[in-house]
Amino acid sequence: MPEITKYSHDYMVNELGYEFTENEHGIFYDFEAHAHQLWVTTEMVNKYNLQEVAVELDQDEVFDYFEKNSEDVHSNYTHYVFIDDVISYRKSKDDPEATTLTPWGEVWSSSFEAFFNEFPVELFNESEELVLYLQV
Repeated sequence: MPEITKYSHDYMVNELGYEFTENEHGIFYDFEAHAHQLWVTTEMVNKYNLQEVAVELDQDEVFDYFEKNSEDVHSNYTHYVFIDDVISYRKSKDDPEATTLTPWGEVWSSSFEAFFNEFPVELFNESEELVLYLQV
C-alpha cells in the first residue's frame, strides 16, 4: 500500500481530543485510522480533472499489492486519490450533537466521500479496470 503523502484536509484537535476540520459547510470529525484510496488510471485523471487531488503511484507498490493479494492483474493504475473518512458531522458549533447524516448523504456514502474529498461522484461508477477502491 502506498505511503499516504497527501491528505485532503488539515485537522485540529478539540478539548475532548477529537480530530476535526471546519469549513464553510460545517464541522467534520475524522474517522481515525480508517481511510480509503481510489487507484485510478491516467485516463481517469484526465477525464475527471483529478490533477489537484491525484498523487502518482509507485509502480513497484502496485505490482506488490497484486502479488500479495494473489491477483494476476497487470494494471494501468498510475495515481491514487486519498479519501479522508469522516465519522460524524455538525452544521455548526451550535448543533447540540454530531450526526452521520450530512446534506451530501451519510458520511460513509459515495456522494459524501466525493463531496468531502473534492472529486466527482461519477468516479465510483467506473469499471474496476479504471478505478480500484481500497481501504488503507
